Amino acid sequence: MDMRRELQPRGTSRVASFIAPRLPGPTIACQYRYPYLPLSRIEVNVALLSVIPESFARQHRVMPIDRHGSVVTVASDCDLDDAVLAVMQRLAGGTILCFYSAPDELDAALAANYGAARAWTQTAHNPAAGSGELPPPADCASRIGIPPLDLNRFTPVPDVVPLIPRHIAMRYQVLAIAAMRRRLTLAMVDPFNILAADDIHEITGLDIAPVLCTHDDFCQRFEAFYSFKVAIEEIAGEALDPVPGISFAARQPQEIDLNEVLAASGSSSVIRTVNCMLRHAVMVRASDIHIEPQSKTTSLRFRVDGVLQEESPPPFQMHNAIVSRIKVMSEMDIAERRRPQDGRFRAQVEGREIDFRVSCLPTGYGEKIVIRVLDTLALKGFSLDTLGFHARGLEEFRRAASAPHGMIIMTGPTGSGKSTSLYMALREINKPGINIVTVVDPIEYEIEGINQVAARPEIGLTFAAGLRSILRQDPNVIMIGEIRDYETAEIAVKAALTGHLVFSTLHTNDAAGAITRLIDMGVEPYLLSSSLRFVAAQRLARRICAKCGREAHVSEDELGGMVGPRSNVAGTPSLREGAGCPACMHTGFSGRFALIEALTVDDAISALISARVPANEIKRAAVRDGMKTLRMVGLEKAFEGLTTIGEILRVTPED
Repeated sequence: MDMRRELQPRGTSRVASFIAPRLPGPTIACQYRYPYLPLSRIEVNVALLSVIPESFARQHRVMPIDRHGSVVTVASDCDLDDAVLAVMQRLAGGTILCFYSAPDELDAALAANYGAARAWTQTAHNPAAGSGELPPPADCASRIGIPPLDLNRFTPVPDVVPLIPRHIAMRYQVLAIAAMRRRLTLAMVDPFNILAADDIHEITGLDIAPVLCTHDDFCQRFEAFYSFKVAIEEIAGEALDPVPGISFAARQPQEIDLNEVLAASGSSSVIRTVNCMLRHAVMVRASDIHIEPQSKTTSLRFRVDGVLQEESPPPFQMHNAIVSRIKVMSEMDIAERRRPQDGRFRAQVEGREIDFRVSCLPTGYGEKIVIRVLDTLALKGFSLDTLGFHARGLEEFRRAASAPHGMIIMTGPTGSGKSTSLYMALREINKPGINIVTVVDPIEYEIEGINQVAARPEIGLTFAAGLRSILRQDPNVIMIGEIRDYETAEIAVKAALTGHLVFSTLHTNDAAGAITRLIDMGVEPYLLSSSLRFVAAQRLARRICAKCGREAHVSEDELGGMVGPRSNVAGTPSLREGAGCPACMHTGFSGRFALIEALTVDDAISALISARVPANEIKRAAVRDGMKTLRMVGLEKAFEGLTTIGEILRVTPED
């Protein structure tokens, strides 16, 4: 077959002037049936690099040169067989016109023209590998003829993402964006990977339309694409195989067959569902998982940054099996379905040891499960400096924590970060010459060099009992997880008076309220005024997302209506808000920081405690002495642009 005659295009192209008998190499060219083309004198159309991937070009010794109408001109230093020509025709979407080029010229052309795209791809994988400045991704994508795509602007499509299995997407670093008219738009870190495109074409049965994404974007967005919603739908599809025309009514809790539930809880689909749920909770930084049975559905919610968010739930038919699976993992009684139960287990998620505290509660539609997620390595990267203290409060806290004796109290509602703050203080004062012992329920964070005791009230190891034993262990510093009763409070105060530094927590609205709470428990005011050194009230406020944060326009009248007079708040407002983006799950917030009301018990406050004055009078006296309330601290953070005024009003009590 005469390829030159058969594939010769009509008209003139940029290579036509170089096709002439006078050029060197006609003898070799004739051996391969192609006219000779000196690549060193040709300007290659770089847009065609997206037609023939580099791996294919180097393997088969072919260089794309130009496109003229439906004809793509290529050069090679060998005789191309029909199979290679057929592949190139499919890739190019048109007819192939072949020319011969010398091997050294072909090597130089391959290196020069594919070099820019390959260099950008390598730098996207490893930024340190690049040298000098590279053009931005959009410019690189334009040069190689593939449109760039900002993955942060796209929300995963549940019907499209599962077309590519998770492990395949991770292996080839690709994400399915859209599928229309038998064509799959595929975001690729390496758009020249023909093996990836062919494999995905075989898997999906769709033609592949590649778009370019960076390696960083792929890593950041991969979990959002292969989220729990997509995974759970895939698993549920395997677990539930409905028979057409047949439906089953939901059975009441007392009608459930225990043997059936036990068998179902060990099935691969149930195990994968629970594992997927736990993994996703850790990845989105959830502090709690709520699995709640409804009349005909199961509700699944994660508490992220202190706010419950709905997640795609597992099928209602799997609810009892999921509950049983979690019970088995937590070493609960799987046969007991009438009484509340508590348990815990530990799992390794993404290479991290995570503790899960489980609470099971019977409800009208079945058992509700709440799982507290405790990352034992969560203290890494945090310190008292990053906690949220204002300068004066941090100085006073450090002074109290470095004292040889006395009592330090952190107060606030459940989940406000009290224990975390105390652990950071313990870590800062932890030295070989100091014996630190804690009694907590449970041990949330593990710190090297600290003796930690887990309270177990069911066997008599309460906070009070543990504290008595600790006092016989020659401690310098003691931490009590929570003061819940008079017995614990009395022992803690006496320990602080006898040369020990005592840390503990309470549940009150503000710092001054902790003082009156201890007095109400039965602690004598004269003992409390002598032992108490420092009280801090704490809240956690959500931080505005760094990716979608923007300036918020609020008039002075609106501002006054929200916060009232600002005489006690320093700074000029620089208000911001989060627009919502995939990085923050469209909430406008990402992460939290602490707001701390720091009350130092000086001589004036000590006198007020001895006089049994109300908490509000103690608070007013502390404010006159320079203490900043939770609301004041929060508004300052809002005026600095860290959070919103609405968030501060939500989490802080009124002054």
